[in-house]
Amino acid sequence: MFRLIALIATALVAVSCGSATQPPEIVQPRSISTPNWEEISPPGPAVEIERITGADLDACRQYRVCGTDLGVVYRRADGTFAHAFGDTFEIRDPANQVGANGWRSPVILYSDVTQGSDDPFAFTGAANIGPNGVARGVMDNRWYTGQEHSVIPNDGISFPETGDEIISFMSIDHWHDVGESDWTTHYAGLAHSRDGQFFDRDIGPIWPNNADNTDPYQMWSMHRDGPWVYIVTTRAGRQTGPIMMMRVRWNRLLEKDAYSYWNGKRWGPQEQAKPILSGRFGEPSLMKVADDLWVLSLLEYGVNPDTGELNWQIVTHTAPHPSEDWGNKKVQITEQRFPRLYGGFLRPGSTPLELDFYVSTWREHSEELDQRYDVTIFRGSV
Repeated sequence: MFRLIALIATALVAVSCGSATQPPEIVQPRSISTPNWEEISPPGPAVEIERITGADLDACRQYRVCGTDLGVVYRRADGTFAHAFGDTFEIRDPANQVGANGWRSPVILYSDVTQGSDDPFAFTGAANIGPNGVARGVMDNRWYTGQEHSVIPNDGISFPETGDEIISFMSIDHWHDVGESDWTTHYAGLAHSRDGQFFDRDIGPIWPNNADNTDPYQMWSMHRDGPWVYIVTTRAGRQTGPIMMMRVRWNRLLEKDAYSYWNGKRWGPQEQAKPILSGRFGEPSLMKVADDLWVLSLLEYGVNPDTGELNWQIVTHTAPHPSEDWGNKKVQITEQRFPRLYGGFLRPGSTPLELDFYVSTWREHSEELDQRYDVTIFRGSV
């Protein structure tokens, strides 16, 4: 059973964790002195730094990670970084053929290059390595049994106290749904691993989607601050809808009844939850980058500040604390500059003046655009 839960067996931790039946906590206003990061940081958008996956790079030759979806990155308990990719192929041109061409999902590659290092980026290993160094899938993908189309990672988190790691994921029902949604999900869930090599997706709770594909708890991002893990979520499929927020004690992450939800004033039950933002959103990424500065990166369908046209772009919102106003917004990367972009996951160790984004591209060859199935690092600021 999950070793994190064992830590609450003592009376001290039991008292500190409380109970799901306690009254909602009222959040008191804080007296803080927060630097004006908008004045301190460079005003321009994020700039391209380095592509880290692709058929021409070492990850393809060493681990057969050639065509990739997503690029979620989280810090492991030993201080190194895990990079979790969704649908992954052994060839440059997957042609959207799930189940063929060395396909598997999710896959994890490791790196020890820290933020601000002068060393070039490099992968140093892989989880669940198979014959000939192939990075195999790190959890049960039920495409093989016909129960889902794929399983896609949303975010990861680790705990130095125990060494355990948890990945949030989506169970995909169908890609390319009709209407506004790009895909539908069965549910969002949590998968647990003791060593980061293979993850058990049956041990954790799930958040089921509804028949309309509008449940707002399907795409997760998690960040720990002291005893709490703060979580932002939105709908699957990059639809118009809300960004919701919840939190849970770090050692109760696999207990669904231990979660509380933000309702605009306090943490309480899910039925009272209210959005922190509304719009048409894709992948969220939440991170604390300074003592009184949190950043929420989002794929957003909005007005391009350069052209005035609507398109997909990666934006950041900032707040002194997750329970405070998320109104400050900055456009970091537009689709005009980087066609068919998505993702935009923040790199652990990012700072207000050096925000690193892992940006994905998934596009077939056309007369206008080259074929791309890879991940690129961009660097911006708040």
